[in-house]
Amino acid sequence: MDINYTLRRQTRKTAALRITVSGEVILSVPQSWTDEKAARLILLKQSWIEKHLAAAENASKRLKAPEGSLIYLGEIYTFEKIISMGRFTQINEKEKIIYSGQDLTEHEKAAKFYKERACFLLPARVRHMAEEKGFGFAKAAVRNTKRRWGSCTSKGVITMSERLILAPLFVIDAIALHELVHTEIMNHSKDFYARLKSVCPYYEEAEKWLTEKFPAVYPPF
Repeated sequence: MDINYTLRRQTRKTAALRITVSGEVILSVPQSWTDEKAARLILLKQSWIEKHLAAAENASKRLKAPEGSLIYLGEIYTFEKIISMGRFTQINEKEKIIYSGQDLTEHEKAAKFYKERACFLLPARVRHMAEEKGFGFAKAAVRNTKRRWGSCTSKGVITMSERLILAPLFVIDAIALHELVHTEIMNHSKDFYARLKSVCPYYEEAEKWLTEKFPAVYPPF
């Protein structure tokens, strides 16, 4: 792989290599360095560069909200503040607009908005999928977990990650079904995945969305 890079000679004693979020490779070197010496360093660091370029490319695919917008259920919503609404919030799913008397683009207010929506919607999707596919469970809860999208206890208590409120409904439903299958099979055996595939043939697509498109931070600002 040929690596394109920008060479910058500066008043410095050592070389510095960095990769920007847009995927540009920049090598800053002392004034005395020749082009050949710089090229040798790039060759020496090739595997490191390729690894970080791949990470930058993956990050560029993740869903991002433009300034003044919100991510909700896998979509970009325009946010409009209407002071007269006070603490009330209205979601126009058809036109993809969220109205509120509070500035939901502020981190703390956004976090509260997402938490409230997650606590309402995620357990409802678990109940819906359980009824549709014939599963039973004890309780559905929501927590702001960072390492797991969901979990299920031996007593049938299902927990969904609050962060899933940023994902499309088909992804939320896939995670709900994953945990509902655990009410029957408490492991990740071949039988488990066969059962999951039978009730959720789009599970791999949902996993791919979470891996490639889920926002890098939560709330996504």
